[in-house]
Amino acid sequence: MILRQRQQAAEFLKKAAAYLTGLGDSPLTHSDAQVDDFYRVWRNLPDRPKDAAPYAGIFPVAENSPEDSWVVMRPTNRTDSRGLIEFSLAFRRGESVTVNSGAPGRQELIDPRSDRAGSNRPIPEGVYKIGPVEKAKYGSWGPGLGSIWLDLIVLPEFKSNDRGAFGAHLDSNRDNSPGSAGCVVTATERELQTFCNWVGQGAKYLVVDHGLGFLRQCGYPQVLAKNVSGPTISRRMSARGLAFIKSWEELRLKRYLDENGLWTIGWGHLIQPGETLTEITEPQAEAIFTKDVRHFETGVTALVKVPVNQNQFDALVSFAFNAGNGSLSTSTLLRLLNTGNFAGAAAEFENWNKVEGKVPGTLVVSQGLVRRRAAERLMFVTGEYRNNA
Repeated sequence: MILRQRQQAAEFLKKAAAYLTGLGDSPLTHSDAQVDDFYRVWRNLPDRPKDAAPYAGIFPVAENSPEDSWVVMRPTNRTDSRGLIEFSLAFRRGESVTVNSGAPGRQELIDPRSDRAGSNRPIPEGVYKIGPVEKAKYGSWGPGLGSIWLDLIVLPEFKSNDRGAFGAHLDSNRDNSPGSAGCVVTATERELQTFCNWVGQGAKYLVVDHGLGFLRQCGYPQVLAKNVSGPTISRRMSARGLAFIKSWEELRLKRYLDENGLWTIGWGHLIQPGETLTEITEPQAEAIFTKDVRHFETGVTALVKVPVNQNQFDALVSFAFNAGNGSLSTSTLLRLLNTGNFAGAAAEFENWNKVEGKVPGTLVVSQGLVRRRAAERLMFVTGEYRNNA
């Protein structure tokens, strides 16, 4: 069965290669490693719609959910060797890629209302409708666009300057002239392919959030929500998020007292009044863990009022799993997050690092919580899942 499915994956890849060959200047070949990589993604995807476009047809079918339509782009605190800011581009399942935008030496992130055509700065903060995957239109821009182009059309509510003609493409002349005039560019074809994959999965809008506050002043996310139809779905942790929690919660099949002196069992399950859990089996621990995670997923989904990507959701659920939904609900972290202050919310993780001291009514810093909060903040900000060693 696996061999047959791998062969089918190879055929799908050949179709993609044939389509892309018609768009580019040279044939696109594929190695065994590429087939294996494609198969790992493809084997869990639903059937392709028969009437889909050739390129989009090899990728997953869109899910009917507003938040599933949003790709979020935010700056990191890193720059590459060419002096370009590394932006994180993230989609609903926790997938993320690194992209660039703007030209070297023109990397200032300014209020879009102060920007002008020809500035060559990164794409302005705002919301953009993602166009279909199509052949790049070189025009006067030359072959630096690569073979594939995705239009990025700013929504009217966020249009505030005379810049235009944004898109996403490969930075194909990166060695000689890195960066862009403002488009979103990838360093490799793999990263661009991932973005195209998201379009096939249903990505419709690019939310560019530089942390300048312009988005919220324009009514985001309410304005964007009105542009997208479909029911709200209950969020779930990713597999990496579940593994992260387990790495910090050591499986204990007999009850024990945690750092706060509370009876605990399994994967960090706080024994509730009426529960007579003194010793359990591993399957029971897994069942309790799943139930606990669902409880905190539901809590975070209800409490968070702004769109968050998968790694941010996972970090918040991990925090709630450890500190409780009640603590999250009254926290400055949540208050800042719900006003759109992601940087301020991220900084709040480190404040939740204390446990009950030996003297009643006192709190002391727990080094274990210091490390966990740092790892949760890292996950929230960068998407890196740093499990407890």
